[in-house]
Amino acid sequence: MFDEQWQFAVEVEREYAQYRKKVMMRYHLSAAEVDILLFLANNSQFDLATDIVRVRKMQKSHVSLAVNGLCEKGYLRKEGDMADRKKVHLKLEPAAAECVCYGQKCQKEFGESLFCGISDEDKKEFLRLCELIRKNVIGK
Repeated sequence: MFDEQWQFAVEVEREYAQYRKKVMMRYHLSAAEVDILLFLANNSQFDLATDIVRVRKMQKSHVSLAVNGLCEKGYLRKEGDMADRKKVHLKLEPAAAECVCYGQKCQKEFGESLFCGISDEDKKEFLRLCELIRKNVIGK
């Protein structure tokens, strides 16, 4: 049973990669760059590189390279924190709007494809169980 669950996770990740690839190809971005743009757009409360590393479980070096690339492309800017000079906030630039919009559209399509043919009741039950599993993972 565990092998089936692991395979499920691998297959979902592989399918998501296909949707992310649409964004990568259209805007000439790396997977990490797409992930960071969409993460920042979808989670405005997490705007530090350390947040991305912690929440998205990305490697520091990948985040650093992707952030620098996005800044060079004009999609992000770094903004110093007035209270803590060690902190640098990452802000989406207007130039990122089209890419983010398309990426969010792809994310929505991916989510819809996952639940195609599944009733609202079954979807709610699945999400309820996922929340219970998440709580087990984080130990609460």
